[in-house]
Amino acid sequence: MADTVSNAGSARITRGINRRGAFKQKNIVAVKDHQFIARFLRQPTFCGHCKDFIWGFVGTQGYQCQVCSFVVHKRCHEYVSFACPGSEAVTGAEYPESPHKFKIHTYTSPTFCDHCGSLLYGLIHQGIQCDGCQMNAHKRCEKFIPKLCGADHTERRGRIHIKVSIDGSGTERTLKIDVREAKNLIPMDPNGYSDPYVKIKLIPDPENSSKKKTKTIRKTLNPVFNESFEFQLTQSDCDRRLSLEVWDWDRTTSNDFMGSLSYGISELWKQGQEGWFKLLSKEEGRPEDFHFLKVLGKGSFGKVMLAERKGSDEVYAIKVLKKDVIVQDDDVDCTMTEKRVLALRGKPPFLTSLFCCFQSYDRLYFVMEFVNGGDLMFHIQQLGKFKEPQAVFYSAEIVLGLLFLHKRGIENMFEGKTTRTFCGTPDYIAPEIVAYQPYSFSVDWWALGVLIYEMLAGQPPFDGDDEDELFNSILEHSVSYSRSISKEAFLTKHPARRLGCGTNGEQNIKDHVFFRHINWLKLMNREVQPPFKPKIKSKRSFDNFDPEFTDEAARLTPCDKSFIENINQNDFHGFSFVNAEFPSKEKEVRSDGGDVSV
Repeated sequence: MADTVSNAGSARITRGINRRGAFKQKNIVAVKDHQFIARFLRQPTFCGHCKDFIWGFVGTQGYQCQVCSFVVHKRCHEYVSFACPGSEAVTGAEYPESPHKFKIHTYTSPTFCDHCGSLLYGLIHQGIQCDGCQMNAHKRCEKFIPKLCGADHTERRGRIHIKVSIDGSGTERTLKIDVREAKNLIPMDPNGYSDPYVKIKLIPDPENSSKKKTKTIRKTLNPVFNESFEFQLTQSDCDRRLSLEVWDWDRTTSNDFMGSLSYGISELWKQGQEGWFKLLSKEEGRPEDFHFLKVLGKGSFGKVMLAERKGSDEVYAIKVLKKDVIVQDDDVDCTMTEKRVLALRGKPPFLTSLFCCFQSYDRLYFVMEFVNGGDLMFHIQQLGKFKEPQAVFYSAEIVLGLLFLHKRGIENMFEGKTTRTFCGTPDYIAPEIVAYQPYSFSVDWWALGVLIYEMLAGQPPFDGDDEDELFNSILEHSVSYSRSISKEAFLTKHPARRLGCGTNGEQNIKDHVFFRHINWLKLMNREVQPPFKPKIKSKRSFDNFDPEFTDEAARLTPCDKSFIENINQNDFHGFSFVNAEFPSKEKEVRSDGGDVSV
């Protein structure tokens, strides 16, 4: 007989033998201590691994961890790279010591949780946001989020398995690339698959002569290629990069970019690479990635801005050039040359470091190191003129920089070759350029002579009311020297007799009495005490820059839209660049398939 209980006269509830439906334990898929089960998602949800929307209206669209609620596509679950934070098997040693700095946040537009993928509901205080990496999440998800602030555990474009090595000895070597397979590529076709192939080339490659590619694998997100390629390298290739791009083949429309990665040849020269690597976006940067704080300087084509990279406390000097002005002045080639020079590796420490280049529809961006000691011209204007030890110190650093560039054969200008290009800043243009005579490295030593004169005298050696008068002065007038300035050196009008232009030009410069106190080896190793140290309050300080610029509003002036619409954007092909030393937000994260590196 069954027991009964009464609840204040309510209906009797019978305990005992009752009918129950059959129970079946759901299939659990364990990955990195996550306990994934297939789930029907009742609301719009984004994948926490690839960040794409999880499509589907019937059946189970995704996988969710029963412990930490992390949601992913079915196709993505096996590639999750971090261990489940809620698992008892996971210790603190599994994580880098990089906790998030979450704060309650109010969102003004629909925002989804970066952990469980669902919408952050409410009118105010809908969720939390990390001050460091801008990760968004529900308050309830906070305790399950891995301590990976600043590291990108996502894999938006899939991964590729490759082996890259350089064989041989001497100056001529062979670059070997084995493209083995790729996994979890992004679907590009309506059927949920892609038709991927890999495009391999050395960049820069203006003539598109080094491009090779694999066969196309149809209807798959996990293609197996197993193909090998070779490139013959010379010493001049050490400044180039190996680029691997995955594309989706289409019969009717243009092929679609799926992901890429690249290596500097100079890096591969030291050590090859093998393993699984995360595919990255083709875009090296966007203006939206930075906060523009101050104007540091202005020039003919644009301006230099002090900028902070969003999600970090790093600041950079970003040179922003307008495409319409560059094209109208026929300076596309000069701009591309500037990028190639700044991108050179192994430079002396006195040459500015270029971290990356990117472009928008109307502008070019050079992201460079911010040297907060200020620019040389502003210091000369502040002091009137430099004392000789200060001028000697800066001049010697410039000499080392110029010698480096001359040895690299910029634009194929090696020793003995000449050109007739008329270019340069008017005050620093050498007589042979003005006279349309063939010239070589001699014009650089003339320009250095003009700068040294300005540092010591506090005024330019040549002057004129307009460019014609200035050029005439450069050709015809003699320089007025004070007793303290040595004559007949860099400012000798005849290039053959100019300091630095003879057979032993480099040694003649280093042995000149002007540089008698310079130890060139110690200077290169930055072991020389500088004669002047600018006052710097913080790494963001801009006190050493001209207030004429820093007082301006930090905004980009508009371009000529009608002109921009008619320029050939292919003229700027190959401008984008990323220095391997640029601190990426996408740090290395260990995966179950080995190290996924970027």
